[in-house]
Amino acid sequence: MISQAFDPPNEPDPTRKHEYFSSDIPVLLHKHMFRHFLLNETELDVISARTDILWLFAVRSPCEWAEAMKRIPWHMCHPDNIKGCPTIKFIGFERKALMKNYTLEEFFQMPWGDWPESRNFRNLSFVSHEYTYRNVFQLRRHKLMLMKQIMEAVPRNVKIVRLHELERSPEIFIQNLVQEFNLQLKIGYNVQHPSPRIHTEKCLTRPEWRIAQREIDWKLEGEFGYTSFDCHMCY
Repeated sequence: MISQAFDPPNEPDPTRKHEYFSSDIPVLLHKHMFRHFLLNETELDVISARTDILWLFAVRSPCEWAEAMKRIPWHMCHPDNIKGCPTIKFIGFERKALMKNYTLEEFFQMPWGDWPESRNFRNLSFVSHEYTYRNVFQLRRHKLMLMKQIMEAVPRNVKIVRLHELERSPEIFIQNLVQEFNLQLKIGYNVQHPSPRIHTEKCLTRPEWRIAQREIDWKLEGEFGYTSFDCHMCY
């Protein structure tokens, strides 16, 4: 969507089309900028100096996000069989069928073993102990901590958008970016239409809800506009 609306300020790396707007930033040599350790002071200095960069963070309610991670367990290695996970094979949705054997309540409490991407989309590094999170909510907390570091480093260059708002009204989002950050649309730009795929909301059973309320870092979630009321219990 962004590449359809704006021209990148850099010369895109043809081998990293998934990172069309960030391929010239050394700090970001990870897909979606995710890695298993926080940014250090040197990296934050690089980010602070790049005031020409606009950081877009699409976020989702923590419980809906966690439920989606069970249905599509991207990069997950099942914690009961760490040694059996491949070290060089591309890790995608291989555990999707396996996760169907677990309830959401069980999933919320199991460890999350993750294969990190060390440089680009298919350059995978080997999982180690520090890449195994206590549960999926700890994985989310780490992701949010990375975002928070950037928010604090360049607060005027960050835009947070809720995923469902982006999917339903992408054109409003694009026009807001143009107005707020004085951006220029591409020549021949076409109006953006709502996504054909809208992420649905999810309500939880009482046991699932209690686990989520206990494990989610609600103070950190508040930095992104979420409260404990954003996780809903089914009637």
